[in-house]
Amino acid sequence: MVRLYNRKATTKSCLIKIDLRKAYDTVEWEFAKDMLYGLNFPVKLIKLLMECITSTKYTIALNGGVYGAIKGKRGLRQGDTISPLIFVLCMDWVADQEGFTFHTKCRSLRLSHLCFADDMLLFCKGEFESVVLMLCGLKTFSDASGLCTNAIKYLLGEYKYAGVPISAKKLTSMDCEVLLDKMTSRIKTWGTRNLSYAGRVQLVNSVLMHVHTYWSFIFLLPKKVLKGITAVCRNFIWGGAVHINKPPLVAWDVVCKAKKEGGLSIIDSIVWNEAAIAKYVWNVACNADNLWVKWVDHVYIKGLNWWQYQPPQDCCWYWRKYAQFKRDFEEDTYRIIG
Repeated sequence: MVRLYNRKATTKSCLIKIDLRKAYDTVEWEFAKDMLYGLNFPVKLIKLLMECITSTKYTIALNGGVYGAIKGKRGLRQGDTISPLIFVLCMDWVADQEGFTFHTKCRSLRLSHLCFADDMLLFCKGEFESVVLMLCGLKTFSDASGLCTNAIKYLLGEYKYAGVPISAKKLTSMDCEVLLDKMTSRIKTWGTRNLSYAGRVQLVNSVLMHVHTYWSFIFLLPKKVLKGITAVCRNFIWGGAVHINKPPLVAWDVVCKAKKEGGLSIIDSIVWNEAAIAKYVWNVACNADNLWVKWVDHVYIKGLNWWQYQPPQDCCWYWRKYAQFKRDFEEDTYRIIG
């Protein structure tokens, strides 16, 4: 969607990222109730849900004692299993209005916004009328639901969402510096002198390798970055620091093997990244019921056979790589089965 944003001769488009201020704490109960009725939920179920939502009471812990029973007036309880579901239903109210023009390649799916927790992306055609209608709709939604935007985090044209950059181009090692910085900062905060080898292995598997997992599920990371992740984990295991001068005691390929094969069951970041990207290939092949599969089918595949599909030359770099993974994935599948 943002692939052509840096070009002058292209369709005018607009993308706005906003942050909802104290999202769960400010949802109006009447608005949630109206949404449930509007979506034709059974009346009995609505009464049960509203009883769970409106029976909130708060206490104050002071000097080792618990005092008060303050009754809540609005908001969804944090940690309640139904709260995320109710919140998603409330966010479904954000919709297009009469005269609204959709963003490029979004009309058929009637796609106008995306939400992740309290972060929201709004997009429309880059025309004054569409932008005004979108913002007016957001204001109406805010007045009705009680959810307000955080003016400090209100961004226009800054392409970063949920901590990762929004880009159709290949990520550079500079773009991923924050990823390595997070891993090295964790190591510097640990008291490594008192950790055994087993303790360091546990921290690598449970903390360091999971720092890059989210990025690996979204992007095909540069080889330089993946090698840097491997180097950080290897140095921490054998030396307890980010940088060490002595050579490792065991080759990294052996370390990444399962314990029953003589390894330490450390996740291989390069293999993990490829496997995570292969998930998208499999989702398209299975025609998974998710928005991304529907969008790529509408924009790129257009009902063609996925295994015989060839990407166009003017598509983004990531889509070409996904198509390349498809060929590798197909060959490996046949080899394993045969």
